[in-house]
Amino acid sequence: MQDEHTKTDDDKAENSKKRGRETEVEELDSLLEEPSTKRQNHDNGTTTNIAPLVGNNIQIDELGELLECCICKDIMIYPYILHCSHSFCKKCVVEWLRVNKSCPTCRKMILKPPAQNKHVQLILDLLVPKIDEEERTLYNDRKKEHEEFFKAELDRFKNVISNATDSGTKFLKIDKRWSEKEKRIFRIGLERYEGEELKTYCELTGFTKEYIQTARPSQLLIAARNVDTQIPQLVTNAIDYELLRKILMDVISS
Repeated sequence: MQDEHTKTDDDKAENSKKRGRETEVEELDSLLEEPSTKRQNHDNGTTTNIAPLVGNNIQIDELGELLECCICKDIMIYPYILHCSHSFCKKCVVEWLRVNKSCPTCRKMILKPPAQNKHVQLILDLLVPKIDEEERTLYNDRKKEHEEFFKAELDRFKNVISNATDSGTKFLKIDKRWSEKEKRIFRIGLERYEGEELKTYCELTGFTKEYIQTARPSQLLIAARNVDTQIPQLVTNAIDYELLRKILMDVISS
């Protein structure tokens, strides 16, 4: 009899907790202003509300160190992350690594190029439109400065290539088999560049979207081995060339 009462009490407690969780979810949902601030949970099909993170009248400095670049001491513009997990403005960390080989925060040696921090970028994309007009104007002005910096970098990069071409410099060709040394040299560029710089870098070798789309199977295999990417196989052990094309596309668009 005592066990039955205990079980009943446990059930009541569990139901109370469940109602409490449902109330919390309803309260959070009431804060939601735009559909874009909901994220789908693919594990159970439910929708998670992230609106509280970007509520009305939030001050951007309330998130403190999470969004601050320790190099410029300001909110990050195009956040990039090092392999030690510290993030900075893309422009700041690019300039820093030109004269330093360690992380500005923890001083660990940097062995890999920085990569885009997509999680922090998502927070910024949601947060910036919610901050007050003055702060938003200052942030957007800084953003334009950073964009102009990288446009100038791209122009300088293209000028270097143009001068090298004019002087008769020979570049690798993606449809020719490369030596291990040539593969390593090309890989350095793949890791260093991104966006338009990466596209221009790959174009020097003929490694373009058009080439990948039209290349014969034998040419795709050569390209895949040149850039050291995986060669997918079907259950029958035959090569999946359609998937290989997609993989190579990812290389030039990363």
